Amino acid sequence: VPHVAGVKAPVAAAFGVLIGPAGVTIAIVAAMISTYGWTIGAVLTSPRVLYSMAARGELPRILARVHPRFRTPDIAIYAFAAGGLAFALSGGFAANATISAIIRLVTYAMVCSTVPIFRRRSLEAPGFRIPAAGTAIAIVGLAFCLWLLSTRSFDQARILLAMIAVGGVLGWFAGRNQAPSAGA
Repeated sequence: VPHVAGVKAPVAAAFGVLIGPAGVTIAIVAAMISTYGWTIGAVLTSPRVLYSMAARGELPRILARVHPRFRTPDIAIYAFAAGGLAFALSGGFAANATISAIIRLVTYAMVCSTVPIFRRRSLEAPGFRIPAAGTAIAIVGLAFCLWLLSTRSFDQARILLAMIAVGGVLGWFAGRNQAPSAGA
């Protein structure tokens, strides 16, 4: 595809060059199915993560409420839907794709940083171990994630910082509402 950077739908354009007009249709249908699958997965799993964290006392207890009739975490579902709507209304596709990539990089960096800790504590999955290289791979992965994050502007990362602040406030409220343990 010549001048691919200026093409609005590069995958569809590539399929159009490779297969013809039918290729454009195939690419569009494939993108729709992929987006639908991801959306359904997120809608089914993400509110349950909020529910689980609230049930463990990591988020406010209200998110652990289960609807009496439908047996679903209704408040967590509403909170997830409100958050998704806020992101959809606050920025375009490019802004949301950027924050999604930044969040994934932070998640990958956290995973990489825990590998050496889990290795020292022997908390690895049984039967899976990359001798000696596992820690080195984790360190290289962490360095790569940090390097990629350093290429982002503060403007691009401000929403992540805001989300971390909101998470901190929610965690603080959840901690304050915990009943003291019997041993305390």
